[in-house]
Amino acid sequence: MIEKRRYQRTSAIDGDVTHPHFTCEDISETGLKFRVTEPQTVGSTFKASLTVLDEPVDVTCKIMWCRKSSVLYDETYFIGVEFVDFSVLTQLKLRDIVNARIDIEEQKQNP
Repeated sequence: MIEKRRYQRTSAIDGDVTHPHFTCEDISETGLKFRVTEPQTVGSTFKASLTVLDEPVDVTCKIMWCRKSSVLYDETYFIGVEFVDFSVLTQLKLRDIVNARIDIEEQKQNP
């Protein structure tokens, strides 16, 4: 069961998450934001692989929202997904990774 609280997120780095058609933009300990080329149905699910962890983990992602890009002439969409089948241990590992990246970014901004 996923712990419920306010989660921090950070930009995804190439290779953090793999999916054959979607590009991951943001990552948090409970979900992801993807860039997609077509609108997606809220409530539908799909599989993605979290390769940011020491050992890749395949997770089921449930689409919570879908929005068209606000950039003029940009025909892409963004979807927010929540992990469905996610262990507490995996969530804690992902939390540590996200927090470490946020700390690094803050150090860069405030040397």
